[in-house]
Amino acid sequence: MFRKQNNSQIGLVVGSLREVMMLSAKIRTHANVTPSMQHYLRSILEVQRENGHVRVTDVAQNLGVGKAAVSLALKGLRERRLIRHPHYQCIELTPTGAREAQQVMGHFAVLRHFLEAVLGVRGEQAEIDACLMEHFVSGATVDRLMCRGSGDRGRVDGIGACGG
Repeated sequence: MFRKQNNSQIGLVVGSLREVMMLSAKIRTHANVTPSMQHYLRSILEVQRENGHVRVTDVAQNLGVGKAAVSLALKGLRERRLIRHPHYQCIELTPTGAREAQQVMGHFAVLRHFLEAVLGVRGEQAEIDACLMEHFVSGATVDRLMCRGSGDRGRVDGIGACGG
């Protein structure tokens, strides 16, 4: 979940967000999904897990943005067939949207854990940093971080070898 920051943290985050926005224009994942869209997908998945249903208002509250911004973002997600959102009804992730959201959420969880457990970055700062990083790190790098974070030199969840 995204949380509002105090004024001393906002200055640091704003500078980082500008850099992320510049990079996000250049980076696209499969289905041409931008980092901004990934944030919305992750938010939809989070709200769905918490409430069992997702409304525009819920996503707006979760992300700390206006309902108009959410509606605009949903249009792009709907065009890419990542969500279903009939007029004035609940938002549903399509199978492709759910996979994308789960991948982003997984990257976020691994990065946050690594930042906290291995690097000693404290809670809220680890959340901010993981949120910024989750869109730009490869699956292979996340696998390596899982290995380092767990101290495991064997397999990563039975998917691949950690190596040395």
